[in-house]
Amino acid sequence: MAKRAITIVADVPSPHQNVFFDALARAGELDVEVIFCRRTMPGRAWSGEGPKQCKHLFLTELSIGDLPLDPGLLPRLLAQRTGRVVLLIGYYLPAMLGAGAMLTLLRRPWIFWTDTLPAPDGRSDVRAKVRDAARGLFLHRSTLCLTTGEAGRQALIAHGVSEERACVSPFVVDQEWIASEVDRLRPRRAELRAQAGVAAEARVLLFVGQLIKRKGVDVLVEALAQAGQRAGALSLVIVGEGVEQGALRSQINQLGLQTRVRMLPYRDNAALPELWALADGFVLPARFDAWPVVIVEALSAGLPVVGTEACGSVRDLVREGVNGFRCAADDVAQLSGALERFAKLSPGALAAMTKPAREAVVSLSPSAVAREFAQTIEKAVRLHGRRA
Repeated sequence: MAKRAITIVADVPSPHQNVFFDALARAGELDVEVIFCRRTMPGRAWSGEGPKQCKHLFLTELSIGDLPLDPGLLPRLLAQRTGRVVLLIGYYLPAMLGAGAMLTLLRRPWIFWTDTLPAPDGRSDVRAKVRDAARGLFLHRSTLCLTTGEAGRQALIAHGVSEERACVSPFVVDQEWIASEVDRLRPRRAELRAQAGVAAEARVLLFVGQLIKRKGVDVLVEALAQAGQRAGALSLVIVGEGVEQGALRSQINQLGLQTRVRMLPYRDNAALPELWALADGFVLPARFDAWPVVIVEALSAGLPVVGTEACGSVRDLVREGVNGFRCAADDVAQLSGALERFAKLSPGALAAMTKPAREAVVSLSPSAVAREFAQTIEKAVRLHGRRA
């Protein structure tokens, strides 16, 4: 029996997507081809390399400014056999908009994937109308819609997608590699902390991500200052770069937190295990983040998480007092309280969170999500058959 054929169209290669694509290739249930519209994206420090095991190609780059046009996408999709399912990751590139419209007109099965749906902003200009029309096309004319977590699924339903067509396929990471690397490096914790400029005896929370307003690191720094001595020997290690970097350094200095907050530059994925190994927990103070994959990485590393309710993966995976602590977004007092609760955990209670942290993401292993994805593709084929 021939494998079900699927073409995935993505903007740029990213580490978590590459892990997923390779898991699909290893599972062997689907004939998968991935098409990338470009190798790199402004503001993303990824390598630009595609998956190692999954068939993929990069379209010839042709762009206006930072916007890729990808004129080769539509002819390539048009030349494929009609039974091949197409998955479009996003709707904001011209080539993807054209692909969605073409597949709809040709009545071919296609899937729309999105990790977030913006709330109405009240704008009525031409650009907003075009955006809303494009999103409506993708939501209501695609065979099936995919998102990363339960909050995203409910957002799809709120935007008029039927429950049957609203499905979940979360981001994945190489959990086995993360866990094994962290366990291997843990005996070197004192050395790793010394290299990072962190006190050996400190209780350390790690943040890894872009230093932009949406990530809420300014709220985190303010919350640590508010907690003061109630947070004991709690220290922060902030890893990343972005437009807020200078403002954060000034904030840290103004609040007198130079000895408790260490800022480190961006690290690529290969260097992250050293950071997870030196930390006691992970913190994500984001004002909004649809389904941040860093939470899956941290839990895979066995780290309890302090995170805000505005992060989809925090809501789905973090259990209060079991494998972390949750608080409202953009709320200094609540985040300060969560930092205090984390800081006051006894060594035994902290160690007891490692197992439930890793257990929380077992169902999100690349192989498990790849199997569920294959079932989702079959569901899309059935739905398409009912529409025909």
